[in-house]
Amino acid sequence: RAEVAIVSEIRKILILDGIGGVPLGREVYETLGELSVLATHFDCLQARRRPFHGARSAYAKLRNRGTDGDAFYFLPKLVENELRDLITREQPSHILVIGFIYKFFDPQLLRRFADEAGAGLFLYDTDTCNLYGRRREFIFFVEHELPVYDRILSCSAVTTHFFRNTRG
Repeated sequence: RAEVAIVSEIRKILILDGIGGVPLGREVYETLGELSVLATHFDCLQARRRPFHGARSAYAKLRNRGTDGDAFYFLPKLVENELRDLITREQPSHILVIGFIYKFFDPQLLRRFADEAGAGLFLYDTDTCNLYGRRREFIFFVEHELPVYDRILSCSAVTTHFFRNTRG
């Protein structure tokens, strides 16, 4: 992994904003600017969707239910090449995900792109507690998304305790 980028000087932060309803990602971006930290804000909710995502997602869910009826599956909404192009164009030293990324891009793919760019990968966890009631989705998030991050930032004592005890 990009261990050097974790502790290296921040050249540029790419913010991948995956939450709606509140302008947190935009506010983090603006605050970084006020602190003279170079940053780019990418709003995942406003990005171009994968063509025919609805039909592809329904088919993928049906196919995966046949394999493991209890598993959670989510087809990412956005086009992977656009993520690669964004990271290549912006050349961040650090990538900050706000919210979840799995709804938009495959977390392992993001990890690979971050490694290729030599960028540290961080999660600002805002919503994990909201997943507790959706067991399959919560397990998916913990097993498939959390492990890709170099560091996880959370303001929730419950979430921090859980992450520390289950993921180190």
